[in-house]
Amino acid sequence: PETDPVPSQTKDTMETDSKITGLLAAAQEDIQALRLTSPTGNNAVEKYHDVLQLEPLNQQARSGLRQVADKYLELMDGALNKHELPKARNYLAKAAYVDPAHPGLVEAQRRLQAAVDRQTDTDIKTDEAPAVVDKNMETDNVPGLMSENERRTLERIKERLQKNPDDRIAQRQAKRMARNFERKVKSALEDGQYELAENYVLEALEIAPDNKGLKEALNKIREVRIKTGQ
Repeated sequence: PETDPVPSQTKDTMETDSKITGLLAAAQEDIQALRLTSPTGNNAVEKYHDVLQLEPLNQQARSGLRQVADKYLELMDGALNKHELPKARNYLAKAAYVDPAHPGLVEAQRRLQAAVDRQTDTDIKTDEAPAVVDKNMETDNVPGLMSENERRTLERIKERLQKNPDDRIAQRQAKRMARNFERKVKSALEDGQYELAENYVLEALEIAPDNKGLKEALNKIREVRIKTGQ
């Protein structure tokens, strides 16, 4: 006897399930190969998002995104251990992009900030050391980070504004510093140096933490860096 044809709806469901299974398996391979958010068109996050488009409540895809974020936090800690602060910032930004609700983000931000504070203390001590020692340290400077003079100026401005928020001289100084960093950001973006641009924006936010334009610029830069794999 002839078999009944498979209903089209059931056939579509089977094809979708098969596609989801293939995407989930491929995404796991991407994680093992550290193809987390790059290259474009062949990475774990894109595949998990493809699954969620087919099945919005798919728990394996959601767990996979958290797994990717976990991996980025591991990479962040590895960068911190090597004192590579720009890389650590980048990995934390990617973890937050992949899984904004990840429970480890707050603590990771604290670890990063603690490392930044330690580096700042080291820079200050180095700046106070004999000139010959300072020259030996110059090769370790990370592009995009504030010079020690700029950092000290920023601290003085912050102290003045804390004592008197209406201090117009301090306000003008802060605006000049912020504009300087905005120019650096624009130049870095034009040259395609997205990591450098992100560093400049982070520095500008130290001067103007409530600046909405800078916050939006930071989010856009991070999105571009994730898409381009930088």
